[in-house]
Amino acid sequence: MGIKQDVGAGQQPNIVQHPDTTRSVDTNQSTDAAQHVRLASGASHATAYTLIFFTAAWCDPAIPMRVIFDETLRDLARLRPAVQVTGVVIDVDEEENLRKEGQRGAPAVSDELLDSIDMLPTIVLLTDAGERERFVGQLPKLTIREQVLAILDA
Repeated sequence: MGIKQDVGAGQQPNIVQHPDTTRSVDTNQSTDAAQHVRLASGASHATAYTLIFFTAAWCDPAIPMRVIFDETLRDLARLRPAVQVTGVVIDVDEEENLRKEGQRGAPAVSDELLDSIDMLPTIVLLTDAGERERFVGQLPKLTIREQVLAILDA
């Protein structure tokens, strides 16, 4: 089940679960996760950040990392309220099954990004310009938060 958290401008994370798809539902904007993840083709005034958590039901290490992912999004909203970071959770097995069955309308992520996930759990930070950082396996929250904050502040 896909979950999206849209955090920024002093907001607390919104968690919306959509029962029929792994793709995300955004309660704050009319765009979907694919538009946040898709690379922009032109210059924009503000950088769009998307933090994606790749997981699977069978991946036990993903359980504590999901907590770290959620806490990181809350921390970013608190520490950088003017910066909007969209959080997306992707179950790679469900996404792969939808891709094989041809049931993918607007993909939650590009096929290239999904195919690049070799280990779980994985957290990827994307901007309009592409992938900026990748965190693979179990890592401390402060390590993730410090590296993401450094990118947001750059």
